[in-house]
Amino acid sequence: MAARILNALGGLLMHHRAVACAILLVCAGLAPPEEMAVRIKNDPSLVAPGFGAERVLLGEQASSLQRDRGAPDRIAAPGSVRLLFGDIFGYEEGPSVRFDRIFHYTYGRFTVFLLGGEVVAVAGYDSARVTTDAVNISSGVESFIFNYGNAGLERLARRTSTMYLYRNLGIAVADDGNDDSIDLVLVFPALTPRELAPRPR
Repeated sequence: MAARILNALGGLLMHHRAVACAILLVCAGLAPPEEMAVRIKNDPSLVAPGFGAERVLLGEQASSLQRDRGAPDRIAAPGSVRLLFGDIFGYEEGPSVRFDRIFHYTYGRFTVFLLGGEVVAVAGYDSARVTTDAVNISSGVESFIFNYGNAGLERLARRTSTMYLYRNLGIAVADDGNDDSIDLVLVFPALTPRELAPRPR
């Protein structure tokens, strides 16, 4: 009888431990990569730094992209591998994100950069977006920086535009006209990939 009680108690404690771990994961805002991919694919308003945006995942194949989002309105192929921050945005100091093709979706107001048929960056132009860290893009640059902090922040200035870049997170926002509005959100591979779920011990 004592052994049966101990076994039941052990099972109960294990059940509570699993529930407690699940609660901690939810409270911490953590999700397995598969769940994050499903969320990004199903929610056009979600921006996930270092993972994807506009229902497009970094690392996704062009065939999958076109299956889910349709044929792009415009395709640009520069003929050689180019650098996203240097050749497109004119910032030599930006991360070395390489691409060889661009898909532009006019209706969805976003652009996808590909290298060898794989998505390497997504640029969105609609401010009605929220990041996975609950940062509202329509609140502007000051709010964005306030939420993400100054640690790792780089400011790339060119004429009347400034790009605010977080290499470690894999996100940048651009303010054309320096009027505190976010006119572009760019998601690219994070320099330090973020842990979405604890590793098994």
